Amino acid sequence: MLEMEAMACPSPRASEGRSSESEARSWHSTAYSQIVHGEHPRKEEGSDANSVFKFATTFRRLSFCVLFATNLLWLLLTIAFALGGLDPINDRNIGEVGLNMPEDEYQLRANAYQQAKDEADLTLTVGKCLREDPVDPIQLFLMKGSFARRSRGNALSKGGLETLRSRENKILAESGWESRCNRLYTDSYPACHVDLGANVTNGDYVYLLADARGCRRPFSPVLFFEKYGDPEFRDIPGTVHKIRDARVDWRAFQDMLHKDFRVENMRSKILVSEIYAGTPRRNVSEYVSQEDLGLVSQGLSISWYSDTHEEKEFDHLSHWIEANLGSWLDRQFRETPYRTLYSYAGYDPVDDRVLGDLLLLFASIIFIIAYLWYYTGSLFITCCGIFQIFTSFFGANLIYRYCWPTPDGLGYNYFTLFCALALFIIMGIGADDLFVYWDTWLGSATHAYKTVAHRTSHVYSHAASAMAVTSATTVLAFLSNLSSPFIGIRTFGIFSALLVIVNYLAVATFFPVAVLVYDVYFDHQAYWCGPLCASCWTLFIAGHKEDEEAHQNENNDDPDLAAAAAAPLSSDDDDDDDARIN
Repeated sequence: MLEMEAMACPSPRASEGRSSESEARSWHSTAYSQIVHGEHPRKEEGSDANSVFKFATTFRRLSFCVLFATNLLWLLLTIAFALGGLDPINDRNIGEVGLNMPEDEYQLRANAYQQAKDEADLTLTVGKCLREDPVDPIQLFLMKGSFARRSRGNALSKGGLETLRSRENKILAESGWESRCNRLYTDSYPACHVDLGANVTNGDYVYLLADARGCRRPFSPVLFFEKYGDPEFRDIPGTVHKIRDARVDWRAFQDMLHKDFRVENMRSKILVSEIYAGTPRRNVSEYVSQEDLGLVSQGLSISWYSDTHEEKEFDHLSHWIEANLGSWLDRQFRETPYRTLYSYAGYDPVDDRVLGDLLLLFASIIFIIAYLWYYTGSLFITCCGIFQIFTSFFGANLIYRYCWPTPDGLGYNYFTLFCALALFIIMGIGADDLFVYWDTWLGSATHAYKTVAHRTSHVYSHAASAMAVTSATTVLAFLSNLSSPFIGIRTFGIFSALLVIVNYLAVATFFPVAVLVYDVYFDHQAYWCGPLCASCWTLFIAGHKEDEEAHQNENNDDPDLAAAAAAPLSSDDDDDDDARIN
């Protein structure tokens, strides 16, 4: 029976009176005792501790500062590379999901064709008039009902067509659109005579291709109804039959309607309109040098303006639409009975989704910080843990950006939405590793060790191995994405695997020293100013601690003082104590 009671006891100290703090953490010691007396027997207490742990416990301040600076170096290098123009985090693809296949034969052919089309224009022998070429349309999708198959909405009606026309006119009348619209010309470069109010004859019908400013009319069902003599939409079935019988415009007209549209039912849930901007937005002389203009006048083919200028035009148009039409388009999207979906140059709903996800990331960060603080009872430990998680992100990114082998050399210059959202993953994994080490450290408090180095060595041997196994399986799971042909999925796997590896190295080196510093110097106190301030305070406290220990050692060397300290209380002293108690 005594033997069974001894086995049930989690430690030799269990029979002694425990403080309230030890009782509150008794479940830690029980769990820890089951581990160390079960499949993972702890080292003999008389065995020597590893020299690394002896160094860490002997030079606590130095170890903490060196490892803190090592983790901080990832962030400092990222900032230095960014200031040096090396582009450590390429955010140009941050809004992309990455579902393209750069090694696929057909994808390569499509990319080569697009690049050749962008870089060479063999038919260009003269200059360009102002906004002569149509580009980057504002697309309106007028919808009646919903996209559900059972929805019976019909936008191909008098009300739908009139609503679409009014919304087109709103955009055309917006101040500033006249300097951005696609223009029609009666004479090409260099005369460039604008075709104001261009009338076009279609048999017995006359319609306008351009307004009084020379801006091209929207390409929509409204234009076709005007072209075929029904501008008031009085005979929709008859006009549709005219367009079908003419054949020349039938395919384009069908593309503006819902895919389920049939002549027999005359129903379409959506109507599509395209309102084109024009390029080049400014005089061609602003995009080429005077020497190149001379070549143009001689009839030679040149690239009349660069991709850089085209990107500037694109950004300018996108910002203008967002500033002048963005809120109005949002209201039309909610308008009933005809809702208007829309798209325009630079509009990417993925960006809004990314922003929403990043806000969720901040919420998760706040939750993890609050829970770490609550669970550990120390703001110092919390700040050190969050600090090493964030710096591991920058460390993994530098390895991914400059060191990972790729078909084109070293480093991926491709950072997608998936890579950015890996922050969610590492927050969970990093916090998990912190809990593993912290619980193991608390569980070891009920065991007797020769030195702090022995305790640290024992805790590390259990916690680090457990974290290594879980981290290794996670890394292998992420690396399995290397088999994917999609560049976004593949790079996500590589980046996330590197993130887990760097985080494990950080939690296996920096965090144990932070816990050691906390346990020795902080005496369960927390500091609001974070790891940097706490580390400075640690240096101050550590100096005083070592001075006190040195003073105590001097007293121990004095035999008289040592004997006085070790002498038992006299009976008189006992009587005095009893009197004070009574």
